[in-house]
Amino acid sequence: ITPALFDPEVGIDFPRMLHGGQEFRWGPVVVAGDEIETTTSIKDISQRGGMNFFVFETDSRNQRGETVCTGLWTNIVREDS
Repeated sequence: ITPALFDPEVGIDFPRMLHGGQEFRWGPVVVAGDEIETTTSIKDISQRGGMNFFVFETDSRNQRGETVCTGLWTNIVREDS
């Protein structure tokens, strides 16, 4: 999720950022020797009540292409007062 957070095109103002929540969906068990690759995408950007909401989704897959974990991350950025 870090590269997506720091992408200048996303435009997150970090001093105003709050953690809004996260959730995970687990797939097959990861065992020693598995190689995991995670990709991050921006799922949604919205604005309401003087706040901007950034929702990111991560997809983690093992060497067999099986999704072992999907994560959903919400960050809230307060607008200038």
